[in-house]
Amino acid sequence: MKLPLKQYLITSNATIRGALKCINRNASLAIVVDERRRRIGTITDGDVRRAVLAGASLEAPVQKLLDQRDKTLYPKPVTAPVGTPASEPAHIMNERGIRQIPLLDEDENVVDIICSADKIKVAICTALSGEFRDALVDLVNPCGDGHVAQRVESVLSKTDFVSKPSVKRLADD
Repeated sequence: MKLPLKQYLITSNATIRGALKCINRNASLAIVVDERRRRIGTITDGDVRRAVLAGASLEAPVQKLLDQRDKTLYPKPVTAPVGTPASEPAHIMNERGIRQIPLLDEDENVVDIICSADKIKVAICTALSGEFRDALVDLVNPCGDGHVAQRVESVLSKTDFVSKPSVKRLADD
């Protein structure tokens, strides 16, 4: 079952501890938003780890992590507009090695999130049909704890299944 969007959101006045709790809750990232749910930035467990190793307090404001992120290889959060075909975020996730992409409306408000489990679902639905597909889709629990999705993704990457043209096309879009 997909986690509610609010499980990914924190406000800009949250602490690093609050960001870490959010990341732990959804096993991936915290999306920092303002009071209108407009995206300010994203925080990953790596951002928290680097800050703590540099001596940051867990009670420091999350803004410290956002400022630190500005100095990294990818300072801007990866996002996609609502209505983007599922194959585009799937390609970006593969290319950048990320597991989630927030979906934004025209006002930069976070309205949904695409997860790596959704990417697997797209591949399964494209390549398979009937009851077998439905059983696999039910098995992959989008945005849950991620463990089932990661195992399925690992198995699929080691088989001929992913080299079928209909699945390969997802990565080429």
